[in-house]
This record gives sequence, structure tokens and C-alpha cells, in this order.
Amino acid sequence: MGPCMSIASDVFGINLMPPPDKGPHEMYSEGSFAIVNSKATWDTNGGSKPYTDSIDLRGGSHTLAKEWKLQCDAANPASFNTLRYTNKHDCTVSKDAMILDGSTPDVSANHFGVWYCQAHGLGMPVSWTDGRDGNRMSINPQVYAVDVYITVDGKEYTDGHVCYGSDPNLSRDKIIAQAVKDATYGEYFAKDLLSKGPSDGSKPWATIYRDERWGPDDSYIYLPLMADDVDNELGIDDKNKYVHCLLSKFSQLLGKVGSGAHTFTLRLRPRGVVFEDDDYQHYESGGGSGNVDSEETKNAVRALGVIGQHLTAANAPGMSATFTLNVDKSQATGKGPVRKAQPFAASWPAGEIEECI
Repeated sequence: MGPCMSIASDVFGINLMPPPDKGPHEMYSEGSFAIVNSKATWDTNGGSKPYTDSIDLRGGSHTLAKEWKLQCDAANPASFNTLRYTNKHDCTVSKDAMILDGSTPDVSANHFGVWYCQAHGLGMPVSWTDGRDGNRMSINPQVYAVDVYITVDGKEYTDGHVCYGSDPNLSRDKIIAQAVKDATYGEYFAKDLLSKGPSDGSKPWATIYRDERWGPDDSYIYLPLMADDVDNELGIDDKNKYVHCLLSKFSQLLGKVGSGAHTFTLRLRPRGVVFEDDDYQHYESGGGSGNVDSEETKNAVRALGVIGQHLTAANAPGMSATFTLNVDKSQATGKGPVRKAQPFAASWPAGEIEECI
């Protein structure tokens, strides 16, 4: 940057860098990343702050992003996200998870979990509007679903499973009906989101769904694909109500492909929604603050054309991996794990155990 640009971009502490294009953009597209990495002013509270200052990951997302050194850096896009795996339940994911792409995971212990994490909440910005006091406010869809695409030995599997709830044997329609019922405001978005599938007509192998969305501080996805103990996997995050169903469907997939060495390609595409109920508009926002309940802001959001479903760009970097699994005959039966009664702690008195039973 030359001296004239330096002066033009910062006059008396006011950042004059031009804002990015409003789009709307697909999540994880170049336009979406341009909003994230924009050096324009997004928050004027306490100075001239860029968009990235508003990112605040918490809990497991913060831990994984920190340990795996993930960051929003336009100069190093590969540092934004990662796909890893674990092959044992008793481990420290942030320390022990291994890079999935190009790997041959040892699944002889009947455990295989895929972990995706990124440096930003899963709802990536699709557009933005003006906030108040010189702020800009991004429009980030709320993510309730993640589409999982799988090919095995070059064959694409497009079963269209919806993974949600405690009974993996329910029909797709019954699972969707339960998902709509369980989600807050589900009647406004969930049925279309799940029954119609991705709006680009693509056909995923499965769609995992959470009735409590991945929030703006949630940046990781956990896919348990093989496990002997369903309850151990459910215990990782009680919001992941897709776990039992996903384990069952992957077992069925292994039953179809059979035992032996197989090459898998897996791609994840978070799917979000911006929707309205009788009173409010529902989306996440990054950058500065705005009066989201005002009619002026609501009309501005409507004018952007962002109400509805939002897909992750099909070619989004870092969201796919190719790997090899050596599937044992015992793992290719097509029978998924079942929930088991958990044993009482060894220290419990026998009399109390008998009374409980």
C-alpha cells in the first residue's frame, strides 16, 4: 500500500476502506469470505474495528480452533478450517485427532469419528446492511442442518437420510415431523428445510439436523460414524440428537459396500436459513450492532433478497476429504449399534442396585 492509500484508508481514526459487495452470496463462497476478511469498518464502538473483531468462539469450538491454529487470514486460506478424525473414544480430541484427507484410519477398534472445525461460526455471512452509528451488520443464516455427501470407490450415495432423534428406524417423514415439532419456530422453516433438501437440487447421502441450531460461537461439527457405545457418543454434546441415526445409517452403508479396502470421499455443506415469524426476522449477525427489530432494518433485509434457505458453496475449500477404510466382515453386516443399559458404578452398594432395578 502506497502512502496515499495509507492516508485515504485512515483519516483521523476513521477507516475509509470500501465495504465488500452485498451479494447475496453463498455461504463459504469468495463473496462470503470477502465480508469476513474485509478491512472496512464494521464496529465503531471503541474505534474502527474490522469484521473479524466480532468473532467470538466459545467452549469446544474455541479450544479446537486454538489448538489447531485456525484463523481468518485471506493470505493463508488453508488455515481457516480442517477435517480430522479420531479412532478411539478415550482421547483428547484437540491433541489426538489426525488429518483425515489422504489417511487410512485404523478402525479395528470399531470407533471412527470425523471432526470438522473452522475459525468462524458455521453460519457464514451472505450479505450485510447498515447498522446504527456508522456500524455495518452482516446477515448470517442460522444453521440447523449439515448435508453430508459421500462417494465410495467412485460411486455416489444419495440416500437422502435425515438423521435426527432417538429412533433410527423411523421413516424419513416421521423423523422430519418430529424435527419440526422439536425446534423453536420449527413450523416456520424446518419442514421445507428437511423435506425439500438442498435448493440446488443436489442429493446428499444424509442430512444431520439439530433442533437447537449451531450458534454464532459454534464452529465445529462432529460426525460419529462408527462406535460400539451409542451413549458415549451422545454424551459428547447433548445437542447432537442425530448421533444414533447417523451411526445406524453409516453401518447400513458399510453393509452395502462390503468388507475390504474402500476409498471414501466425504464432503460437508452446512445449510442455513433466514426466516420470519409474525414478529421477528431470524438470522445471526456479525460486525457492529443494529436495531434488528426496527421496520427499517427488516425492510432492508427483505430488500437484500436473503429470506430463505442458504447453501454452502459446492466447491468450498477445506470441507472435503478422501480416505481409505479397511472394513472388517464384522463391520459390514449393515447392523448399527444399539443403545444399551449402562452399568451401575462399581462402588454402589448391591442392595441399592437391587432396589433400583
